Amino acid sequence: MTINPIAQVGAIASSFCGMLSEVCQNTDKTFQNVIVRRYDQNGQLKTFDAEDSTGALVKITDCRYIEEIRTGNLYLDEEKLVVTIKCCFILFGNILLFPFKMVWHVARTAFEVSALGLETIRQLTQRNLSGAWREGISLLPGAIGRNLFALAKAPICSFGVECAALIGLFNPYVGRKWVAAFEKIERNGARYKEVCCPDPDAGLAYKGSAGEIMYVAACFQPRGTSHDVGVQLL
Repeated sequence: MTINPIAQVGAIASSFCGMLSEVCQNTDKTFQNVIVRRYDQNGQLKTFDAEDSTGALVKITDCRYIEEIRTGNLYLDEEKLVVTIKCCFILFGNILLFPFKMVWHVARTAFEVSALGLETIRQLTQRNLSGAWREGISLLPGAIGRNLFALAKAPICSFGVECAALIGLFNPYVGRKWVAAFEKIERNGARYKEVCCPDPDAGLAYKGSAGEIMYVAACFQPRGTSHDVGVQLL
């Protein structure tokens, strides 16, 4: 999944501005508890597996979420204290993971450039100049530029996650929203799509570009929006 670097820079700047403007926001006026029903493309009501109080699996149709009123984004229905504790772990865990993240970007850059270089050499040994250009040389600038941009973007987005997690210690739902936003930008918009699962408030399988780093706080990502086709608010 490739997103224009200029658009990504704009998204980063917009996220920092939006986060700062919402630091002291009253979440009682911007987030609300909702019950959601989902319908498939044929209009049939979807059911999900969930555990009842005895631990037995039952079929349910109604799922609880926290909705951001302005955007319609749906987040897991978690108590503020739970989100605050998660933000605390992210605040320290993100710092520990940052060096590994940078190593990953450097290794991926080296791997892609080496692969293109070897392909160029292979084509040249076969005296296939057009193939060497088409499948190797012409792709090198894009690969180098894309990976260098990702390398430069990583610390900025990680800083954004740190700021958002810090905000989440005293304004949990706002912090969660911006942790999710910065993580999504860093991962080039790779998103999660809802699938059937035991927990009606979870169950989102990773769906992104090959080679994207997994989310630190996958549970913070929106579970769709209330405006999606087939979504009904009760």
